[in-house]
Amino acid sequence: MYSVTVTNAVTGCSKTDEVQVSFPTSTVELVDEMDKIAIFPNPVKDVVTIDITALENENLTVQLIDITGRTIKSIQNENSDIIRFDVSKMTQGVYFVTFLNDNKEKIGTKKVVIID
Repeated sequence: MYSVTVTNAVTGCSKTDEVQVSFPTSTVELVDEMDKIAIFPNPVKDVVTIDITALENENLTVQLIDITGRTIKSIQNENSDIIRFDVSKMTQGVYFVTFLNDNKEKIGTKKVVIID
């Protein structure tokens, strides 16, 4: 428990409040949803595989976006936990894989590098 007192220097009025600070005792690590998604190989030359098996009941739209923000490819994962993008004819560089939920809200982004 911590106690804090604030006093107004002009009027002399003060207010005290108490705050309880607690720390988790569990060693269980919180995992971000994006950490559950595997993208491989990365860097990639021909076909990049995106594995969303670890996500529970996710119906996602997966987009491949270039560095300027332009959507290059978009796939709905319709009952599949493995998504593949053929990138063999794309220019090398950094691209982003963006994940959208059913409401088309972005839930996260991962980076992929395309090489020759």
